[in-house]
Amino acid sequence: SGKTLCFLLPVLTAAYTSDRVSLILYPTKALAQDQFSKLQALLESDAELAERIRPATLDGDCPHSKGVDIAERSNVILTNPDTLHAAILPAWRTMYGSMLARLKYVVIDEAHMYEGVFGAHVAMILSRLVRVNQAAASQQ
Repeated sequence: SGKTLCFLLPVLTAAYTSDRVSLILYPTKALAQDQFSKLQALLESDAELAERIRPATLDGDCPHSKGVDIAERSNVILTNPDTLHAAILPAWRTMYGSMLARLKYVVIDEAHMYEGVFGAHVAMILSRLVRVNQAAASQQ
């Protein structure tokens, strides 16, 4: 949709032209998987795009070994606030530091869903993400 293009174009441009990483947060794992399949279909239309833009989903079903590969290889990562909180941020020193140090964009899709207690929880996670990003970048 047009709303998706508003954030997807800068994200894909950053992935195509630099070594920077973008995180796209969806409120649910299912929505991230759905959007990933649509992004994959778009990239399959052009071999050069597929080579330079390397998306991945990172969620609770992702095995540890795949998480390491995603952190090293992918430049567009689709995830959710719970995975960010429970898996990515706690392991920033061991697995995800390099990835987090290269963050260019953090997109929060479906922002209207983040209200009440859930919204406050996500706000705290994002605050932590900013601190971890600064610490990771200073160690690079």
